[in-house]
Amino acid sequence: WVGVTTVYFTPTTSQTLAVSWDFIEGAAEIPATVTDPESTRSVLLNPGEPVLRWDNELTEDPVPRVSTTAVEPPELIVPTWSLVPLTAALVFIVAALRRRQPAFSMAAARVMLVAAALLGPLGNLAVALPASAGSAPGMAQAKRILARVLPNIYRAFEFREESAVFDRLSMAVTGEVLTEVYLDHRKVLEMEERGGARARVEAVEVIDVDAVEPDDPNGFSARVVWTVGGTVTHFGHRHFRQNRYDARVSLMPDDDVWKITGIEVFDEERVR
Repeated sequence: WVGVTTVYFTPTTSQTLAVSWDFIEGAAEIPATVTDPESTRSVLLNPGEPVLRWDNELTEDPVPRVSTTAVEPPELIVPTWSLVPLTAALVFIVAALRRRQPAFSMAAARVMLVAAALLGPLGNLAVALPASAGSAPGMAQAKRILARVLPNIYRAFEFREESAVFDRLSMAVTGEVLTEVYLDHRKVLEMEERGGARARVEAVEVIDVDAVEPDDPNGFSARVVWTVGGTVTHFGHRHFRQNRYDARVSLMPDDDVWKITGIEVFDEERVR
């Protein structure tokens, strides 16, 4: 038998799709399967009911969203409401040390310290500090950054128009890596088209981040372990696949946006 895959591009997610099968004389029925990102349904078409219809009942819009990851400068939290009682407490403590009504001064200082503690959670002011060259974020912050940047690479490839893929990819990757990743994707896409398979990434999860090191200028690199899970559809059959990657990823600020500048893969394995 011969398998044929026909692809129609739409600017947005369709609300209703219908396919009508023209039966040849003598054909009683044919099996048909409709698959979307959340379900699969099989029916039998016949000359009396030759139309396969799909209505959009998806809980989430499958159109990928690619957004930039802004560089957040380090902040100093200033407890503005606590400054007055803290200052007053310091004045009373100094007065007590100078033996000026020590009993009253120490009691007043305790009251002011309690007031400062109660007011501490209120009225905090975040003051942005200038980023220091050669510094690197902590592992928790690095993991948050990577958890936002890495999925954007895979979301960019959900678009089929080359210009759209390149534009979205440039929001997360820069430099020579941008061209390398894009060309690698083109090779994979050509193989998919020859084999009739269509892959869709559904989840990217950063599992572990370690060995965070500063990287010029004002960037950083980290040893990262992440998984990529998605579905592979091949002539009506859908399978879930998950791969695990271990790599050192380098990032740097570009117009106040975190972008990947290098990926050195140490290990890649299929988990499911």
